[in-house]
Formats: sequence, structure tokens, C-alpha cells
Amino acid sequence: MVIPPIYDSVMAFSQSLAAARKGNKWGFIDQQGRWQIQPLYDDVTSFDAQGAAWSVRQGDLLRLNRDGQPLRVLPQSGEFDLDHRSTLEHGS
Repeated sequence: MVIPPIYDSVMAFSQSLAAARKGNKWGFIDQQGRWQIQPLYDDVTSFDAQGAAWSVRQGDLLRLNRDGQPLRVLPQSGEFDLDHRSTLEHGS
């Protein structure tokens, strides 16, 4: 096992980072299991080929770069259902 089972959910690695959930917040870990982007988000997607990921925080839809900096913000646009087809739930 490469990453210790301390997360509630982890998605597949993309762009050397994986979305991980601890409690009810998402962030991104590196291949050693260290937080590279702190778990501050209500929902996230994996990083795409352009090196950006979508995230939801306090009702705002954010487009993040690999450093966790927002590239674009769509404020208070409503409820979001981000695609989690590659999510590996803890215990499944």
C-alpha cells in the first residue's frame, strides 16, 4: 500500500495529484499521501489535461490550478453535482 488508509475517499491520480476527502471536505494529495492542496472544498473533480480542477467551496464554483489558486470563480451559482465516476469510496 502506497498511501495509508487515513482518507474517507480518494480519486485516481491525475497530473500527479489525487483528490482526497477527509471528513466532509476535499483537497488534493501527492503520491506520498501529503496534502498539496488543503481539504477546504465541498466537492472537487480530478485535474484535467490543462492542469486545472473544478471545486465547490461555500456555494462558489472554482477552477483551481495545481497550486490551489483559483483560475476562475463562478460565485453562488446554485447547487453543483461534480462527476465522481473515478471515486474510490473507503470500505468499498
